[in-house]
Amino acid sequence: ILVLNESRFIASYARQGSAKNALDNINWLPLVKTKELAELVGYVFADGSVENSYDKIKIRPKGADFISDSSVLRNRVRFLFNTVFNVEPKDHLFRNTKGLRLRNAAAARALWLLGIPMGRKVSQYYNVPGWIKIANKEIKSAFIKAYFDCDASKPYKLFKKKATFGIRLTVNKEEEKVSNGLVFLNAIKEMLQEFEVVCNGPYVRKSKIYINKKGVKTIMLELLVQRQQAFLNYFKHIG
Repeated sequence: ILVLNESRFIASYARQGSAKNALDNINWLPLVKTKELAELVGYVFADGSVENSYDKIKIRPKGADFISDSSVLRNRVRFLFNTVFNVEPKDHLFRNTKGLRLRNAAAARALWLLGIPMGRKVSQYYNVPGWIKIANKEIKSAFIKAYFDCDASKPYKLFKKKATFGIRLTVNKEEEKVSNGLVFLNAIKEMLQEFEVVCNGPYVRKSKIYINKKGVKTIMLELLVQRQQAFLNYFKHIG
């Protein structure tokens, strides 16, 4: 099923000459729903970003970053970029964390058009991309697994004396965007229910507040997979 065609890609440009130049240098349009595309979007949505630059007309995508100390995840994301867009991001050190950096404006634009916001997600409104929400279970599970691989905790023991485990998924949002963060986590929760993974939350953790130098508050939100059957169903149906 088609998720991005040439006409929509071209229409996103302020300058049609720039659109034509981009089309002349790519061979991956149109994009259709695949597990690999959903997985890539899940990884970049969670631990990556679509980077932007400014010109005299509008903000425009210029590249994409993915940050992870896991060589397994970095290699997987590198493979997915190559599979979907026929491009290969380069190794990059983000302060003290390893990652990947791709400087390909066309691929970055496609990721943006597929629902990944440009810039810092903590200060933006966003939701699970619509094409993921209405996809089949194979596509949804690929997106969820990638997202959880990055932003969810490792399974942790709920009780010291019992062999029961849980998973915690957290999202950080600026205070005025908290309601949007709850909408996003509820969308994840609804998709998980299709796999019989029942979650608790989402919760606003007001004990987890960070205030930056400008006085802007960032608050942690979390979704919990705590019921034992839900925990087992996650690994049975999603991974």
